[in-house]
Formats: sequence, structure tokens, C-alpha cells
Amino acid sequence: MNTSIKMKIYIGLILIIVYHVLPGKLFSQGEIQKEVRVIKPYSPTLSDASKINLLPEFGDTAKENPEFEYKIFPRMYETEFRINPIKPAKMVGLPLPKLYKSQITFGLGNYLTPLAELSVNELRSKTNALALYFKHHSSHGKVKLENNRKVDSDFSDNILRLYGKKMFYRSVVEGGLSGGYNSVLYYGYEPSLDTFLVRKEIKQKINSGGARVRAYSTNPDSSHFNYDAGLTYDIVSDRFKSRENGFVISTKLSTMVKEIYAGGDLKFQYYDFNSPVDTSANIIFDISPYFSKRTAEWRFLLGFTTSFDTREKTSFGIYPRAEFEFNIVKDVLVPYFGLSGRREINNYQKIIFENPYIKPGIRFRNTDYNLIGYAGLKGCYSSRLSYNLKASYTQADSMIFYVNDSGDTLRNQFIPLYDKVSVLSLNGELTWHHSDKIQFLIKGNYYAYDPEVLEKPWHKPVFELSFGAGYNISQKILANANIFYNGKRYAQGVLADPLELKPYMDINFSVEYRYTSILSFFIKLNNCNAVRYQIWNQYPAQKFQIMGGFSYAL
Repeated sequence: MNTSIKMKIYIGLILIIVYHVLPGKLFSQGEIQKEVRVIKPYSPTLSDASKINLLPEFGDTAKENPEFEYKIFPRMYETEFRINPIKPAKMVGLPLPKLYKSQITFGLGNYLTPLAELSVNELRSKTNALALYFKHHSSHGKVKLENNRKVDSDFSDNILRLYGKKMFYRSVVEGGLSGGYNSVLYYGYEPSLDTFLVRKEIKQKINSGGARVRAYSTNPDSSHFNYDAGLTYDIVSDRFKSRENGFVISTKLSTMVKEIYAGGDLKFQYYDFNSPVDTSANIIFDISPYFSKRTAEWRFLLGFTTSFDTREKTSFGIYPRAEFEFNIVKDVLVPYFGLSGRREINNYQKIIFENPYIKPGIRFRNTDYNLIGYAGLKGCYSSRLSYNLKASYTQADSMIFYVNDSGDTLRNQFIPLYDKVSVLSLNGELTWHHSDKIQFLIKGNYYAYDPEVLEKPWHKPVFELSFGAGYNISQKILANANIFYNGKRYAQGVLADPLELKPYMDINFSVEYRYTSILSFFIKLNNCNAVRYQIWNQYPAQKFQIMGGFSYAL
């Protein structure tokens, strides 16, 4: 509402008030008699204004088309370019397991069988390694002979080893010291005799020691000159004043020459044996050059081995050395073939640890493997299943067979017999990693011996079978089973007649419970089927054995 309208309303209200309040004063000349009735208060109104909604229009008849003309003058704009380096990606490996400096193991079983083991080692290092190992295992029980008489079958095995390694940029030097003490009893006397053995007279004590050093290159480039050289010294002596000192020097050299890998192996073995009945030296020197080549589909190696042997008389032998394999299906079906031979040294230390009941002071011949030919098939059916099947044929001179010493009334010691033998063998191996928790291993060997003079291959089994299984339950419980089966063997009887040693099966179980990462408990069951089989003729093994103990890491 604008100002003029408001002013008109105010003037009207003033006139009405004046008319009613001051009638006599304003109109004093006469009295006017009128009646005024007010129906409702005054309410002024304004009518709506109508607005013109027309917009002005321009009617221009003249039209011009503008024309633009421009020029571009190119000019490089100088910018400042900065490179921000990106951090290289790094492979993050799995966390390394924690190592402990030492571990001790104690156990005790029936037949009064104690076990003690100690391992001490340096923690993880890129430049060096140092370790110490000690083990004691003995038994003081009795076994029953064929005449049902129980005799002591004690044995004791003790060993101490010190090992060290130093890693350089492209080479490694390592070495070690060792010492041992072993003892057995010649308890397996002729069962037809009615006699008692004096413990002190039938005990054999074996002392051994040694030192070794080795240096080899670790250059991953095969075109560089690579080497592997070692020196070993061993000494062994027994209760009957037999002693042997041995030195072994070996060197392996290789390099790549125009895609051909060429190399050579040198080995010198010297053993000086002294006993009350014999003194002799045993020397073999081998030279073995070769060359080989490998591709993604096949691999071959060709060479030969030359041996000089001075055991009986100076002799010279040349043996082939050939290997070839190829892929029918890569890593799944891989046939392989080979041809080789060697002169094997039979020194006193090797024989006495193979058969501790050997007659002391004996001089041994070396075995000449004139020909070893083989063919096989290997591969991995999957990442879990692998196999290896092999057939071989061997011709050997002076192969060793052990028989009871017929010159001794007790016949509780063994002497060697030698013969020229042909051997056909079939071997098979199957490994199955079902998972990280379950693994299986099966191995089988079949042998067909054909000796030239001997009636039987004494103490050589016709068939061998082994089965192993492991089960890991959440890294807390580890269970293992091992089953060994040996087929029939033959021993020479009292009258030099063949005596059949029955086949046997040895079933073993072990369970370990890891209470913590440093403390675990174990139990071992050996010969669970309690078979009294013979290790050697007249030497029965202990029957059912059980041992329990614990291991603790420091």
C-alpha cells in the first residue's frame, strides 16, 4: 500500500472523530438532528493492476555474415620435466623358521637300551657354519640262539663329529673331524656246541677317527673353470691290534668349451694295513675324463675311466663311461641308458663296519666291476607322484661273499670268499606326496646272482622290499611306519652245504608328540611282529623292542 492511500485513510478517520467528539463546537450555529448507524468498520480495497506482458521486437532487414581472418604463430612452450624415481618391487619371502643352537635327545628301551644324542650348531649365517654332533646308542640284552640258550648280545655305537664351513664369493671351504668307538660281541657260536662264552674273550672293540677338508667353486656360470678338491684321512684299529691308515685325494675339474661341457675326475686312494698276521698297502689311482652336453630334450655323457691297482700286483684297467637320457614327455616319461665300470677298493675300515663280526687281521682283495650296463624309465606323473624303474646287468671279478670261519670251532667269525659273478637286478622306486601331511615311499629290488665257482651267493638276498609312510597332524603329532622285507638267503653250513636263511619282515613304528616348539616326546617300536630273524648266520636279532624318550632344543 502506497503513501497517498494511507494519507486518505488517516484524513477520513480524523473527520469522523471530529464529527462525533466536537459537534457543538464545530457547528455552533444550529443543531442538526441525524442518526448515524455503523454497520462495519471501514475496509478500503484496491483493485488489481493489469500488467502489459509484451516484449519489444526488433525487425532488422539488413543481415551481415561476419568473416574472421586469423594467423597462428607456433611456438614451443618450454616446460620443466622432472622424473620421480619409483621404488623397485621387492620379493617378500616367507618368514624363516627360528633356529636353535642345540638339541638334546634322551631315550631308554627294553634290552637295557639307552640313547643319547646332542647337536650343537651355529645359527643361520651367510658366511660360515659350525656344528658339533655326538651320539651314543647301546644295548645290553640277551637273545636266544637256535639251541634255545640265551646269550649276551651287547653292542655300543659312539660317534663324535665336528664340522665347519666358510663361504666366499665364488667358492666354499669346509672340513671336519670325527672320532668313534664301537663294540660288539661274537655271540653267534655254532648252536650244536654245548659251551659257554667268556664275555671278555668274545668282545671286539673298534676305534676310528678321521679328518677331511674340501674346497669347491660355486660359480653359476658353467663357462667358467669349476673345481671340487678334497683330502681325507682315516684311521681305524681294533682290539686284536689290527690298524689301518688311509688317505684319499680327489679332484673334479670342469668347464664349458663351445657348448660342450668337458671335465675330468682324479682320485688317489692309499690304505696302509698292519696286523699281527699281515702287513700290506692298498693303492688305487683313477683318471676319468669325459665330455657332455645337455638340451631341453636330451642329455648325454661320454668318457672312460682308467684305474691302476697295486693290491695283488700292479694291474691296469679301462672302463667305459656313457650316459644318455631323453624326454618322451618332458619330466613325465624319461628313458635313460648307461654303461660303466670301476675298480672298488676293499679296505679294512669299509669291511669291518659292513660286517663287524669279520675275523680280525684279514687282508682283502679289491673288486673289479668290468661291466655295468643299465636302462630305466623315470619321471613325475604329477607334482605328487614320481617313479624310477631300472634294470641292470653287472659282471664282476673278486666279488666278496661272507661265510662262517670253518677253521674255528665256534664258527662265530666270518671270512671272505671271492668269485667271478654275473648279476641281473631289477629295481623300482615310487614316491607319493599325497599332501604336506601324508607321504609314502616304496622300494623293491630283485637280484639274480650267477657265481662261477661258489654254490650260492652267500648272505646275498634274492629280494628286498621296503615301505615307508609318514603322517603329520598339524605339526603336533608325527607318525611314521617302516616295513622291511628280505627274501631268502643262503649261508654255508658246517659241511659247506647250503643253509637257507628264512625270509623275514621287520615292522617298525614311531610317534612323536611336539608339546612345544622346543620340547617333544617320542616312542619307537621296532620289530613289532617279534620275529627272531638272523642278521648274519648264527646271529639272531633282538625281538620286539620299545623305546621312549624326549628331545629338547636350547
